[in-house]
Amino acid sequence: MKVLFNHQILEAHQVKIPWYDRGFQYADGIFETIIVKGGIIQFWDYHLERLKNGLQCLKLENSPQSTPIDWKEKTLELLKNNRLEDARIKIMVWRKSGGLYTPQSMDFDFLISSQQYNDLSNSSINQCGISQEVRLGRSSFSHCKTINALPYVIAGMERKENQWQEIILLDYFGHISECGSANIFWMKNQTVYTPSLESGCISGVRRAALVDQLRKADIPVVEGLFAPESLFGADAVWKTNVTGIVAITQIENHLFQQNLPTVIKNLY
Repeated sequence: MKVLFNHQILEAHQVKIPWYDRGFQYADGIFETIIVKGGIIQFWDYHLERLKNGLQCLKLENSPQSTPIDWKEKTLELLKNNRLEDARIKIMVWRKSGGLYTPQSMDFDFLISSQQYNDLSNSSINQCGISQEVRLGRSSFSHCKTINALPYVIAGMERKENQWQEIILLDYFGHISECGSANIFWMKNQTVYTPSLESGCISGVRRAALVDQLRKADIPVVEGLFAPESLFGADAVWKTNVTGIVAITQIENHLFQQNLPTVIKNLY
């Protein structure tokens, strides 16, 4: 399988990253996961906007040689080389080596990889719990997809230990933030609710697209800080990420409708 490393298409085993690399030493970078279906990149404009915002938040320079706007064509070139039409793309961007906590450079390296994408998402999540081990906090970069995934790794182990299909994370003040690998939404009385970025959640691409579409359809959307009890009285609950929208039918002992609301289905 080939990858694109700093403008050069290489076999994956040819990529050599040194031990002093800042991505390895300091998790000093961001990433994007992108779905391609039938050779068409899904939600590219939303991904590009989040990439540019992430670079700005981490103070990474957008040099003419590494312009994210050009990465769409580079991604399609990589897919052609790997003979893929349905793919899961990962774009990793990290600061060039040099310095300790304070970096010496604002320039960055990047790597684009691809693998076959098979849609294995469940039609619903039937076992979901609330994390007791992980809490998220709001910062100037908490909405970015940084390459420091430790909170989600710990949450993933907690989910596995409890034999849940999904886990809900709260912020330090006990507000709902997000799921272990997705944003969370719920509907009550024809109004849709989702945690705001103030909760420390990731600014998901599918989240942004869904909010935009709901508002264009004149469906009320409320973004805010909500206690877990806000979920328990909902008519329907679902999670979103780049792979799709999945209904959550049970959180602890609380049950919700089995299928996504018709209005949500009609948007996709």
